[in-house]
Amino acid sequence: MKKKIKTILFLGTSLIQQKSIIAAKKNGFKIIGVDKNKNSTSKKYCNYFINTSCDNVNYIFNKVKKIKNLNIIDIWANNDILLKSKYELEKKLKIKSDLKISSILNLLHKNKFKKFFKKYFINNSKKQYPILAKPILGHGSLGIQILKDQKDFLKIKNKKNYIFEKYIDNLKEYGVNFFYDKKKIYILNSVYRYFDHNITFAPLGTVAIKSNDKIINFLNKIKKEIYKLKLYGKIKLDIGIYNKSLKIIEISPRFHGEIDTAFLFSMNNNSLSDFYFSKLSSNKKVLINRKNKFLYGYFACYKKKSLAILKKIFKKNNIKFIKLLKRDNYNYEKIEHNQFSTNNIWAYAFYKTNKIISDDKFKKISHQINSFEI
Repeated sequence: MKKKIKTILFLGTSLIQQKSIIAAKKNGFKIIGVDKNKNSTSKKYCNYFINTSCDNVNYIFNKVKKIKNLNIIDIWANNDILLKSKYELEKKLKIKSDLKISSILNLLHKNKFKKFFKKYFINNSKKQYPILAKPILGHGSLGIQILKDQKDFLKIKNKKNYIFEKYIDNLKEYGVNFFYDKKKIYILNSVYRYFDHNITFAPLGTVAIKSNDKIINFLNKIKKEIYKLKLYGKIKLDIGIYNKSLKIIEISPRFHGEIDTAFLFSMNNNSLSDFYFSKLSSNKKVLINRKNKFLYGYFACYKKKSLAILKKIFKKNNIKFIKLLKRDNYNYEKIEHNQFSTNNIWAYAFYKTNKIISDDKFKKISHQINSFEI
């Protein structure tokens, strides 16, 4: 009998997934790609392609069954809205899931996930304005609002669909990635995330960083909780500095967005998709390079801008422009800035710098790139 070839099923094959698909191929896996866009950029890297929506579980399963001599051992779905579909496909394909569906849904539910790490959240015992209203099942910063007073609070419809949290102005936020292989928890790469809440709750961009001792100590505490809760597989954690202490903002059973995990980190040869697929193929010890000679990051472009203008803005601010990465299927919507989500990003402008750009300078440059009104 012909030996079946180990295969990865990718839910999504746009440009964003390109580095992750190449990392899987580099480690000897065949690729089945799924995307509703029949002309998706990364389709050409797939051995097989299924043209349908990534949440069309039964259709995907029936198509996969017809492909012979493939052994699908993993499903890559690095997006909150696809994690349920990923789990359903794992069950149908008899792939052992890292987490139970109840754990996945609890982590994605902004009210329920807090019970996992109770003592690490910002205390919100008193309803003091301003407060944040977050959709319980939201993603990509979509639908988050600042409520300045009781009048704003009363305007919120279907309040049961929101959580209400203390709003912290200028909260410094970090994104950290973990991987737990049931033997060891790996603290992987981190990013510092830039925001301007006066404009939008969607990120302005990030920079890859080496975690300092304070962050590492906090992450080691979190590791203990991950061990206890048996949160196997990928874990992304957003943390913020509040009153000189680190607090959890959000947790999800995946890595941070593909731009952070693959394109950005690969500039220092430490892509998380390289780490993940190397480990999946060999189960050997895989090292993460944290010795950054330079810092790499990106600005989110929410508005189309010519390459010449972008380069001019970077040069004026003494920042080294690296490249522009445009997203597939960009659909321009004329909406208010406070309605932006990560889905509204047209392109990512990558840069190189010797030190972290200050928040104020980053905001200023982002305003120039996106023509935000100040």
